[in-house]
Amino acid sequence: MPEVRARNLQNLTMRYLNLNPVNATSNATYSFRNGLPLIRFDISATQAPMLMDGKNLRINGRFTARTTAGAKLNSAQNNYVDNYAGLFASCVQNISISSKRLNQNLERVTQYNRLVPSIISQLNNGKYIDTALSHGGKHAWSIPQMRHQLSAYHAFNLQGNSVADASQTGVDFSAPLYAGILQTGEDIDLSSSTGVGGLVIEILLNSDVSVVFGSDAANAASLATYTLSGLTLSVPVYEMGGEAAQNYAGQVNQYSFNSWSSMFQTLNSGTSVVAFTPGLSRVTSCLQNFITASDLGNQNFNPCRLGFGGQIQQCRFSKNGALFPLQFRLQSVSNNNDRQARPFPAVNQSSHTYKVLPEWVRNALEGVSSRKISRVKNTALEYNGWSAGVVDRDQSAGRTGTGPGTAHTQAILFDSFGGGTDFSQEVFSFELRISGDDQQVTGVDNAGGVIGASANNIDGTAATAQAVHLYFLNQNTIMYSPNGIELQR
Repeated sequence: MPEVRARNLQNLTMRYLNLNPVNATSNATYSFRNGLPLIRFDISATQAPMLMDGKNLRINGRFTARTTAGAKLNSAQNNYVDNYAGLFASCVQNISISSKRLNQNLERVTQYNRLVPSIISQLNNGKYIDTALSHGGKHAWSIPQMRHQLSAYHAFNLQGNSVADASQTGVDFSAPLYAGILQTGEDIDLSSSTGVGGLVIEILLNSDVSVVFGSDAANAASLATYTLSGLTLSVPVYEMGGEAAQNYAGQVNQYSFNSWSSMFQTLNSGTSVVAFTPGLSRVTSCLQNFITASDLGNQNFNPCRLGFGGQIQQCRFSKNGALFPLQFRLQSVSNNNDRQARPFPAVNQSSHTYKVLPEWVRNALEGVSSRKISRVKNTALEYNGWSAGVVDRDQSAGRTGTGPGTAHTQAILFDSFGGGTDFSQEVFSFELRISGDDQQVTGVDNAGGVIGASANNIDGTAATAQAVHLYFLNQNTIMYSPNGIELQR
């Protein structure tokens, strides 16, 4: 069967559904601190075929950040949200999408706030992030820019009347959901006879310590919290009827979609191996991102940060112990050579004359985009830029929001043609070797001052242990037959 896309069909009528959460409260406010961290949307089934355009689905609402005492955040203080995650995605811990007809989950993305930064930073350049993406999901090219999003409030209502200071709310957002099933490209049939029979979308919010961060956000006197309000879901759908619906129903026998599956591990030594059986039969790619484990749950530090992990020297991907899909190891001595690559090695601000990470970056871009490098057109990764530099970055780069950061994501593409790789019974593993010589890295802060040297290895202590989040992009198929329907993963 050809892909289910509205543009392949005729005699369709497009309209937008605007849905409210089914678990809305009287004040229509959601937050972890106030005891309502779950947002639930119910997209009803239809009798006739109706196609939903998942890529253009949007969740809309208003993000408000204040101190726990109710005061506004000060734009001159250190209160931040991760720039690549944006305002909405920073708030989200998990997203699950389930079929009402199948009565089971089609996709469940855990640690959504760490998946989105990898997608945004690897596939969009800084200019696009600062323009198109800044209007919807409230993304930005750098973390310091996000400080002003947190300290903006509506002083007037829609009628032009002033609003009391304590009742003023924050900025509006309209963000897509980066779930695999919604970004696949195929439109989702909501019909109870030819499709999934309606969808239930559940969004679980993060706690305060995993959203607004910074030295002032974590200070007991100005402890930051957040709320989401006025939430709606804009759902673009294509309706069909009459002869077109009958013809369409006779053609439908399957529906294919992607989904993200995630795993969490901790790296405690310079040579670490992560190995397990994903239980997925058609894996397209896998991405991993790193953060110092002790940063998680600490409101001083960015929980969505994409770190280097340390002085990465070698990485290999394997299937059942054999090198796959690369028949060689990725190797680098980047951090050791960075200082020698400067025209003036003793000057921390001196630019480099070369870099030695092209293979790592190429595989990361291919893995996140699920396409060959020749088809990747944009990325935020920069040679030595402020937010996504690939040199002079230690394992703690960008953790406080006041210094240069990185957007390092490690990824591998297993299949760019649609068949996927079978890991249903096979063991996936990757080995990461981090240098043990503690070659320290220095840099400059946003005022041009020198940042002191930072440890950059994994020495077996809690201070350097690295948390790694793994995300597998898998292809799934719903099969329709006279005997019923079946979900194949």
